[in-house]
Amino acid sequence: MNPELIESARLLGTALSESRTVQSYLEAKAEAEKNPEAASLEAHMLEVYQALLVRQQSGEQLAQPEVQDFYALRNQVQYHPLIKAREDALAQVKSLFAEAGTEITNQLGVDFPTLALAALE
Repeated sequence: MNPELIESARLLGTALSESRTVQSYLEAKAEAEKNPEAASLEAHMLEVYQALLVRQQSGEQLAQPEVQDFYALRNQVQYHPLIKAREDALAQVKSLFAEAGTEITNQLGVDFPTLALAALE
């Protein structure tokens, strides 16, 4: 591969990882992970989700109250301040990366995100 291209990719990766947007996400992620309430709540929701999914995939009809309880739990998780802050920060990172992909596409004249995804397959 072209050494200049590799160096440009490395510099882009460094710039993105050091951006305030990515750093804010990493801080929000760390805060959510180190908070026992947020971490426990999210872990519990994932356990309940997995259990319900296994039951449903085995053909069991889930009772409406169980489904409603899961949705209530999911809402609790989604609106927990630390988890919401992390997810909002992640949305900003995704937007930054999409902008970078668009800029690369414009500079190269090829659909970079599609090309990059194809290379991963």
